[in-house]
Amino acid sequence: MDVSLQPQTMVESVLQPPPVDTSPQPPSAIASLKPLSAQRSGSSNAALPSGEEKSDPPYPAIKEHPYQPDQTDFMTTQMVSTKTKRGFTVLKFQRQWFDKFGWLHCDVKSGKVFCHACITAITRGLVHLERDHETNFLIEGFCNWKKSMEKFKQHQASDLHELCILKLQAASQKPVTAQLSDHASKEQVNAQHALVKLITSMRYLATEGAALRGKENDGGKFRKLLDLRSEDDEDLRQFMKRTTNFTSHEIQNEILAIMSRQVLQNILRSVNEESKIFATIVDGTTDISGNEQECVCVRFIDKELGSERTSSDCTA
Repeated sequence: MDVSLQPQTMVESVLQPPPVDTSPQPPSAIASLKPLSAQRSGSSNAALPSGEEKSDPPYPAIKEHPYQPDQTDFMTTQMVSTKTKRGFTVLKFQRQWFDKFGWLHCDVKSGKVFCHACITAITRGLVHLERDHETNFLIEGFCNWKKSMEKFKQHQASDLHELCILKLQAASQKPVTAQLSDHASKEQVNAQHALVKLITSMRYLATEGAALRGKENDGGKFRKLLDLRSEDDEDLRQFMKRTTNFTSHEIQNEILAIMSRQVLQNILRSVNEESKIFATIVDGTTDISGNEQECVCVRFIDKELGSERTSSDCTA
């Protein structure tokens, strides 16, 4: 072996870079290569290297409504002790704060409170969190009960909180077309309810043999009965104020004719299905105007022996 070549070989071995390991690294090793600021869960996006994809801040897990328990025992672990002349005063979370600040959300794991409205609006993409926005009620959480009222009011009056509230309200509202459709459907249901009241009132007067109209269209027992029933029914009262309220004499005659046909159909169905024997009686008389008034009566026995049904008042 040539000894003169050994120093040169040693120098080259020192100057050459070490071999690079191209084998795949485990996830733990890859994560350890990231900057320390990027490994922290609470680090800001500004600490990430350029070109690396940004991730959302670690917001607490929330549901549709804020968690506001009746028992706040878990809050006693996060206290603020203030030194006074008599010793130490222990401050705890107050349950009545939920009534004044409905957006408060309790996180049992950390023993802190967050803003449910702001977190909901940001996680839904309705509002984007800027660098100058306060994050005590979004990421870190709040547990300094000594300054609770001051900080609660300050956050509630902040621009971020007011913007989140407006965005959530706008997102929860239906489109104008849907609102108009719902309004029309509601009016239709109210009109149907009022029309049923009109028909039942007319049926009552007809079964009692009372005249529906008086000398004028606005008078008569029918209108008086509707006015009486509308005192206890708001839908009927609003319906009677409409221009078209289906109380004219033409509509009254049409509804009475429909009722008459329905009664005749029910009688004929009973005769055909329940009775094999029936009798008819026809009688008539001439009034002072010379018109012949005829009455047709049908007598039959149904399944219950001894009962009879008759129908009459047919004008010819």
